[in-house]
Amino acid sequence: MNEILFKPPDLKKEQWPAMSVIAKVYARDHYQCRYCGERLILTAVMRLVSRLYPDQFPYHPNWKASLTHPAFISRSATLDHIHPIAGGGDPTALDNLVTACWNCNRRKGDLELDELGWTLVEPRDKEWKGLTELFRPLWEAAGHPSLGEDESAWMRAVNKNGI
Repeated sequence: MNEILFKPPDLKKEQWPAMSVIAKVYARDHYQCRYCGERLILTAVMRLVSRLYPDQFPYHPNWKASLTHPAFISRSATLDHIHPIAGGGDPTALDNLVTACWNCNRRKGDLELDELGWTLVEPRDKEWKGLTELFRPLWEAAGHPSLGEDESAWMRAVNKNGI
């Protein structure tokens, strides 16, 4: 029976960077996927668009594919670890964090770049800000709706950093 015994490794409690660090990474990368180069949008901005146009741009809090506009999956900025946490990568170090699209983040998983034959792509559009400049105007247009903790943190980050 021992030949089928599987002992998972002891996992460290996973740390996650503060919202201010994530905002710095997205701004540094000009809201562009560092793997494929696509321009991305801050998810909190798209949620506000959804509040204004729920029928045309629906959002489901659990990202149910049949109930959420495809742009949420294809254009949301996500944070990725160049050297995966599972492989010992530092979960909060700025030089280990990059902006990624959902598709690249999912495909990369816990692999190293050289395992995939990937290299980091420099942002092409240095003016792109992930539509963060629209965050406050959209919030105002939506009638100043109460924001969740995540959206409130993004509002502070966008206002503080001008990103």
